[in-house]
Amino acid sequence: MFSLLKKLFSSPPIIPEKVWAMKAYKYQGLYQDILQAHKNGEKVLIFTQFEKTLEEVCFVLEQKKLNFYRFSKGEEVAILNFNQLAIFQANALQKNTVKDLQKLLHQAPVQLFIIEHHPLRTNDEELIATLREIAPQSQPVFYTSLEDAVLAQFATDNLKQLLHKLGMKPEESFQHKLISNAIIKAQEKLASEAKGNRLTYSAEEWFNVNL
Repeated sequence: MFSLLKKLFSSPPIIPEKVWAMKAYKYQGLYQDILQAHKNGEKVLIFTQFEKTLEEVCFVLEQKKLNFYRFSKGEEVAILNFNQLAIFQANALQKNTVKDLQKLLHQAPVQLFIIEHHPLRTNDEELIATLREIAPQSQPVFYTSLEDAVLAQFATDNLKQLLHKLGMKPEESFQHKLISNAIIKAQEKLASEAKGNRLTYSAEEWFNVNL
C-alpha cells in the first residue's frame, strides 16, 4: 500500500483537477464557477469527451436558467461573440474551428473547463493540446467525480474512504495529485487492455465496445 501511494504521489498532475465525491456536486461546483467567471468578466468554454455528458451539462445549465450556446461540428464560431458560455464536444474541434476560436479569444479572459476524462489518456492529451492552441493564456481545469465512468472502473470505494479520512465533504471539491495520478494510471491500464477506440455516445458505452 505504501509503495502504491508513493508511486501515485511521485509526479504532479498535468493540469489542475477538481474532484467531488458525487457527480451532482460536481455539476453544482461547475455552476458556481461559471457564475464567478461571469462576475469577473470572463467567457467560459466547456468541453466534454462524450455526447451523453454534453447533454447532461446542457440539462443542468438549463435547470439553472443559464444562457449558453451548444456548439455543433461544422458551425460558425462567430456566434460566440454574442455568448458568454459555450459547450463543445471534443470531436467537434476541427482545424477551422480551432483557428476561429484562436482569433476570437486572442488574449481574451476565458475559462476552459473539461468536464470528464476520456478512458484513454491520449484523447485527454489531444484535447489539452488543442485548448492550449486555442487559448494559451488560460489554464484548462478538469472537473471530476468519483462517480464518473473512468474512476468507477477502479477502487472507487477505497478512494471514497481515503477522501473521507482526509476530511472531504461530499459537496466540497478536492484537489490532489494522488487523484490525478491515479486517473493516469487507470488510463494507462485501459490503453493496454483496449481492443480499439471506437467513438461512442457515452463513456459507459465506450467500455462495452472497446474492452
